[in-house]
Amino acid sequence: MTMSTTSSHDHDGATHSDGAKIIETTLEHPIQIHLWEDRTRGELWVPTFDPTGLELLADDYLRIAGNNAVDNGQRTFEFKAIRPGTHRVLFEKRMGWKFTAEDRRVFDVTASDPSSSEEWVIVPNVAFINGAFVPLAEAKVSIEDRGFQFGDGIYEVIRTYNGRPFALEAHLARLDRSATALDLTQPYSRADWTHHILEGIKRAAYPEAKIYLQITRGVAPRDHAYSDDATPTVVMTVREFHPLDRSSTSDRCGRDDDRGYSMGAL
Repeated sequence: MTMSTTSSHDHDGATHSDGAKIIETTLEHPIQIHLWEDRTRGELWVPTFDPTGLELLADDYLRIAGNNAVDNGQRTFEFKAIRPGTHRVLFEKRMGWKFTAEDRRVFDVTASDPSSSEEWVIVPNVAFINGAFVPLAEAKVSIEDRGFQFGDGIYEVIRTYNGRPFALEAHLARLDRSATALDLTQPYSRADWTHHILEGIKRAAYPEAKIYLQITRGVAPRDHAYSDDATPTVVMTVREFHPLDRSSTSDRCGRDDDRGYSMGAL
């Protein structure tokens, strides 16, 4: 059995915009997180995580100090993902005489299921429609969808840098705020959205991509009044991103390549 490991001192891995370190694994492979503790000062790392997504397999401490007067060393936490998706682990460094945490470390564990029978190939311009990936040319929504009839929906657009979605947490937080403002049902958690977005990026396999997320109130007979139990329509598309040529200003109007990436409103 292979195992992924990471350390609080290892800054080479990818991180989210909120500083969370990204760990990619599968349901078959446990991961280890190593954190340094100085128990002479009373330091103790305390993890917080969703037990429905991750299982803590082991919690070990290796004392490294060279004399009896000092007690410090490496704390090793071993986790295994229970279900596919992205699961966040928050570590807080606690000290006995303090009410607040002295330090924090955040890890996002993204787990895939290698036993899944689904096989897929690279599909440029891929779409994700109500839970399923399809080629963009095959994506369809009903003419009775309230997003088409009334513009009753929300959207978010994210671009990648070096193949990673930029400011993902901030974009998903804004998507949540937009859904709340319109009283729309948010069909996926942020962890679920992260999983779908990362999979879409892998399927499309572009060097850089732009990802559109769209949620409407769903399909219903055309009427201004709407039912509270309507099922939302969820659409995500992944297209190749072409940076705007700043040397030419003649085509700046009408292009969407540099829209939606301003952080001012996030």
